[in-house]
Amino acid sequence: MAESLEDGALGWYDIESDRVHLRGITMIDVGDVVIQGADDRGNFARMRDAASLVVGHGSVLVAFGGDHSISFPLVAGVAAHHRLQMVHVDAHADFLDELDGSRLTGASQLRRIAELPEVEGVTALGLHNVDREEVDGMRELGVRFATTLDLVDRASGTVVNELVPECDAIYLSVDLDVLDPGVAPGTTLPEPGGLSYRQLRETLGAIAGRGRVVAVDIAELNPPADSSGATASRHVVDHPSAQRDVRPRGRAPVTCRLSRRARCWA
Repeated sequence: MAESLEDGALGWYDIESDRVHLRGITMIDVGDVVIQGADDRGNFARMRDAASLVVGHGSVLVAFGGDHSISFPLVAGVAAHHRLQMVHVDAHADFLDELDGSRLTGASQLRRIAELPEVEGVTALGLHNVDREEVDGMRELGVRFATTLDLVDRASGTVVNELVPECDAIYLSVDLDVLDPGVAPGTTLPEPGGLSYRQLRETLGAIAGRGRVVAVDIAELNPPADSSGATASRHVVDHPSAQRDVRPRGRAPVTCRLSRRARCWA
């Protein structure tokens, strides 16, 4: 819980680590990105510009969303300011070249990201429901990847250190369906056999140890499936706190929330 409802900068105390998370972090709601029906290119352009504006001020982007397709425009906006390592934590690879004639869906965004020249490398972690076509595409484009079984059977820190290179800037994308449905039921495409809450926390901490996290998105929160509110209240608040080094030098981070609808916090 936060130490004060009046001052979020005090952070919240975690008894397990005996530390206060997010102390001194300022979060600002910068409003909504206008979403206009099926105008994907226009919607994506507005998301890209919003992400670029936030990161251009020296702040950390944290986007909370629905459909995972939001990662592509957000990464494009962040990539205007940083050469990136992309780390994708998801039960699915999202690496189809197209789905139903579209190349801009939540089944293709990681492939679009891998094609951006400013993205120096891509790592996908926690995979356990992936088409063979996607595996072939990842190998073709040099994407490093590990399955859920890899993270469970081996120390997640070991897997992350093998696959995620040390770097100056990381964009981290977390799809909540990487978690077992018993842990996070409020997601669009739940997959049995996912990570536990603690396994994901350990994985995120290891990722943060590989470089400065300059942007994060947490996608596929589905409120109608989250009847108790547990998925949102625990994971959406807690997982950004697992990043040990998200603070940019000289400025307090700005947190941005986007969804396919798309709400933006900063």
